[in-house]
Amino acid sequence: MILDNFNKDKCCGCGSCVQICPVNALSLKKDKKGFYYPNVDSTKCTHCNLCEKACDFRKFNASGSFIKSYVVRHKDMNEVKTSQSGAAFKILSDYVISKKGCVFGASLINKLTINHLKCETKEQVDKLKGSKYVQSDLKSTFKECKELLNNGSLVLYTGTPCQVHSLINYLKITNTNIDNLITAGIICHGVPSQQLWGDYIKYIEHKYHKEIMKVNFRDKSLGWHVHKESFVFNNNKKIMLDNWANAFYSHKIMRESCYHCPYTTTLRECDFTIADCWGIEKVFPELDDNNGLSLLMVHTEKANMLMNNLEFGIKKEINLASVLQPQLQYPIKKSAGYDTFWNNYFEDKNKCLKNLFCPKNNTLTNKIKRFVKKILKRN
Repeated sequence: MILDNFNKDKCCGCGSCVQICPVNALSLKKDKKGFYYPNVDSTKCTHCNLCEKACDFRKFNASGSFIKSYVVRHKDMNEVKTSQSGAAFKILSDYVISKKGCVFGASLINKLTINHLKCETKEQVDKLKGSKYVQSDLKSTFKECKELLNNGSLVLYTGTPCQVHSLINYLKITNTNIDNLITAGIICHGVPSQQLWGDYIKYIEHKYHKEIMKVNFRDKSLGWHVHKESFVFNNNKKIMLDNWANAFYSHKIMRESCYHCPYTTTLRECDFTIADCWGIEKVFPELDDNNGLSLLMVHTEKANMLMNNLEFGIKKEINLASVLQPQLQYPIKKSAGYDTFWNNYFEDKNKCLKNLFCPKNNTLTNKIKRFVKKILKRN
C-alpha cells in the first residue's frame, strides 16, 4: 500500500524510479484522487538507491539555458487546423520521421486513457497532436527511448517539463548517449488525474444519454482564442462545452506537485519548449488570424543548429519578455477551494462533479432567470 506519509508535493508521477529499478521492486499505485505514486516492495528492494538518483523533480535547480525564442507555424494549414496552436510539434516530428526516427508523445488512446506512445510514421504521429489536459501515463517509454538511442536511432521525446527532464536524468544515470535525442517540453499549467477525467466523461454521457465516440480537449472550430472541449456522440451529434476547461483553470483539480513545480522557468535542460504564442497580437498583430501560432523556445546549441534544418510556414524571432507566460515564472497557486472540492469528491462524487461542472449560479438558465427578475422588479 502507498505510505500515508509520502511527500506527494515532491513527486510528479513520471515513474522514472519504477523504470530504473533493476529488481522491479517499485510500482505505481493510484491514490483516492486518481494520481499515481511509487510503491516499494520491501522484499525485493536491494537499497541500491537508483530510484533516488532517478528522481529529477526533487533536485532540479534551473541550471539549464535559454538561447532564443520564435513565433512559428507549420507550412501546411491543414496541420495547423488539426493542431492546438501553430503545429510546432509537427514541425519537429516531420523532421524526425523524415530521418527514419521515432517520436514519443501523449495520445488519447480512448476517451478515458492518455498514454505516451512511440510513433514511427506520420500517420501514427497524428495520434499525438493536440493538447491533453490530463496527466499522461508514460508506461515504459524511458526504457524504449534508451534502447532506440543505443541502436543509433534519432528520437524526439515530448511531454510536460517534468516528464522530459525526468527522461534526460534517467538517460544520464544509465550512461546512454543522447546525441541523437531531441527533447521538447511544453509550458504546463498542471495536470488533473485520468480518474477525474473519466468521471467527467461518464457525467457527460449520463447527462446527454449518449455514448461519447470522439473527444477534442480544445476544439479550434470556433478559433484559436476559444477554449472549449468538444464531444461527438454515437449519433454523430457534436457538442462544445467549457466545463473541463473551467475546472482546469480553477486550480482545484491538479496534482499536488503541480503547485510546487520547479520547472516553471525559462532555464530548462530540454532542447525546446513549445507553447501557444499568447500575446502575439501585441508584437506581430498581422500574424494573429485566429488560426493559431506556436511559441518555440530554444534552450541548447543542438536545438539552435536544428532550427536551420526545420521547415516553417512562419518563423520570426521574438523577444520572450513580450510573450512571457506565468508558468515560465512560477507554479500555479492552489485554489482556496481545493480541500473542499476533494473532501466533497470523497463524500459524494456525483454531487461534487455536478457542482463543479454545472454550478447553479453560473448556468445559462439561471443567468436568464436572474435577468428576468431584475426586469420585473424595475416594472
